[in-house]
Amino acid sequence: MSSVFLLLYDFLKDKKKLVYLLFSVLVAVMLFFTFKVNYIENVSQMLPQGKTNEEALSLLENSSIANRIIFTISAKKNTLANEPDSLIAFTDVLAEKIQEHYQKYITSIEYTANDSLFANMLQVIQNNLPLFLEEKDYEKLDSIITKNAIDQKVKNNFQTLTSPAGLALKDFVVNDPLGLNYIVFNKLKNFQQDDNIELYDNHFITKDKQRVLFFLTLKYPSSETVTNTQFFTSLDNEIKQLSNSNYSVSYFGETAVATANAHQIRIDSIYSTIFTIVFLLLLIIVFYRNLIAPVLVIVPVVFGSLFALSFIYFFKGSISIISVGAGAVVLGIAVNYSLHFLTHYRSNLNIRATIKDIAFPMIIGSLTTIGGFLSLQFLSIPVLNDLGLFAGLSLIGAAFATLVFLPHFSTLNYISKNSSVFDRIYLTLNKMHGNKWIAIAFVVLTPFLYHFAKNVQFENDMMKLNFMTPQLQQAEKVFNEFSSFYNKSVYVVAKGASLNDALDNNKKILPALNKMLDAKQISGFTDISTILVSEKEQQKRIENWNSFWTSEKKNTTYQYLKNAGNNNHFNETAFLPFLNQVDKNYTVLSNPDFLSLKNALLKIS
Repeated sequence: MSSVFLLLYDFLKDKKKLVYLLFSVLVAVMLFFTFKVNYIENVSQMLPQGKTNEEALSLLENSSIANRIIFTISAKKNTLANEPDSLIAFTDVLAEKIQEHYQKYITSIEYTANDSLFANMLQVIQNNLPLFLEEKDYEKLDSIITKNAIDQKVKNNFQTLTSPAGLALKDFVVNDPLGLNYIVFNKLKNFQQDDNIELYDNHFITKDKQRVLFFLTLKYPSSETVTNTQFFTSLDNEIKQLSNSNYSVSYFGETAVATANAHQIRIDSIYSTIFTIVFLLLLIIVFYRNLIAPVLVIVPVVFGSLFALSFIYFFKGSISIISVGAGAVVLGIAVNYSLHFLTHYRSNLNIRATIKDIAFPMIIGSLTTIGGFLSLQFLSIPVLNDLGLFAGLSLIGAAFATLVFLPHFSTLNYISKNSSVFDRIYLTLNKMHGNKWIAIAFVVLTPFLYHFAKNVQFENDMMKLNFMTPQLQQAEKVFNEFSSFYNKSVYVVAKGASLNDALDNNKKILPALNKMLDAKQISGFTDISTILVSEKEQQKRIENWNSFWTSEKKNTTYQYLKNAGNNNHFNETAFLPFLNQVDKNYTVLSNPDFLSLKNALLKIS
C-alpha cells in the first residue's frame, strides 16, 4: 500500500512547482465550494428525526404560534410610572415605533383588542347557533326551556332592558330572549390565554394593573436565524433608546430563544475552533522549537476541513454549524497524521523511509476512525449525521494531504533533533512498561471508579438544550410570575388531507385528553373543535337541532314565553325572534363565516 505513495513521491519530488501549483489549485477549488455551503444554525437539528418529529418541527417552524413574541412593559421600582395610563402611553409609543421601523420583519402587531374580529365571530355564532351546540349542550337546553326557567329569564330580561345597561344589551335580549347563544359564548372563555390578563382601555393588562402586554408575529420562521438576529439586535437598540429609568421592557418567544441559540452556537463554534488551533500550535512550537513546523502540522488539517466541506456541498448542500463547532475535536485527531509523519522524519531524516514506515499503519488506523465517524449516518439525529460526515471526510482529506503533499513541504531545516521536554516524557513513560506497582494501582482504582461511574445519569430534560441570554431568562421568569402561557404547554396537532379531515381527526384525541384531565395528569386543555368543526360534524349538529325542536316542544316553549311576557310587560311580537331561530333552515357555514371564525380563534387562542 505504501508503494503507491512512494511512486507518487518519486514522480513529484523534482517537480516542486507542479506540487505547489496542484496544491494551490485544489485549495482554491475547495475554498470556492466551502463558501457555497449553507450553514444551519437551528438547535432543532440536535433532536431525533423521524416522520412524526419532522412533521411536528415543520409545523412549529412554519406556525404563527412559534413566530409569536410576547412583550411586557412594567414600571421600575420606586417610580411614579406604574399608573396604567402611563404604561399604556409608553406601550403605544413602542408599538408604533416597531410597526414603523420593522415592517419587513413582522406580519402583525397586536397591542389593542380587535373588537371587529370578535364581533364578527359573535355574529356568526348568533346566525348559526345549532352548528356550535354539542350533544351535551342539549341537557342544558332542556333546563333552559322549562316553565320556571323561562319565567325567571323573561323577568331578568325586563330588568335588563329597563336598566342603564339596556342600551348596550338590547340587541342581545331582543334577538335571543332565552339566552341560548350564551351556551356557546361561555365556551369562548376556554380560549382565553390567561385569567390574569384583562382589557383596560382596549389594551392587554394584568389584573394588578402593573404590566401591559402586546404581541408581535414575525414574518420569518425561527430557522431564519440570520434575518431574525438582525431584527432582534436592532429591536434591542430601539428599546434602549425609548426606555428610560421609569420603564422596563421584556420580550419572550420561541423565535427569540432560537435566535439566541443560533448566535451562541456561532460564537462558540468560532471560539472552540480558534482555541483548539492556538493550543495545538503552541504545543507544536514547544515540541519542535521553531515556527515553521506548526504550519506544516496544520496544513493537512486545513486541507482535510476544506475537503470535507466541499464534498458536503455536493452531497447535501448544507451542514449544521453545531457539527462544525463540535468537529473541532477532529482537529486533535487529524493533526496526529502530520505529527506522526514529522516525528518519524525527525527520527530517520529520510522522506522515503518515513512514507514507507507510516503509510500502511496510518491508512489502516484512519480507516477504523473514519468508519466510526461515518457510522453516525445510521442515527436519526441530524447534528450527529453532519458531525460524522464532516469528521470522516476531514480525516480522509488530512490523511491524503499528509501522504501526498506534506513530504514535499518538509525539509530538515524545519525539524529539530534536539531533545525536548516531550522526549523526556516519552522516556519516562517507556520506563513504566512492566512496572507491577502501576498495574496494581490500575486494578485497585478500577472498582473505585466504577462505584462513581455507575451513578452517572443521562440528562433527560430536553429544555436544557436551549441557551438563553440573561435577558431572556429574566423575561421567562417575569412571564411565569403572572401567566402560565409558557409553562409546560403542549400542542396536540391533528392532520388530514383537508381542514375538514383534520377537524374530524382532532375529535379522536378528545377522549384521551378528558381521561387525563379526570386523572389530574393535565390541568386543562383548549379544544378548537368546540367552535370550529368540520362540515360533516356541522351537518350532524343541524340534524340534532332539528330532532330536538319537535312541534310540541317548540309550541310549548313559545307559549311559556308569551305567558311570561304578559306578566312582564312584553307583547307577543317580542318573542318572534325565538320562532325565527328554531324554524330557520340551517346549512353548513359559508366560506366567509368559516374564515371569520378561524381568524378570530387564532387571535384569541
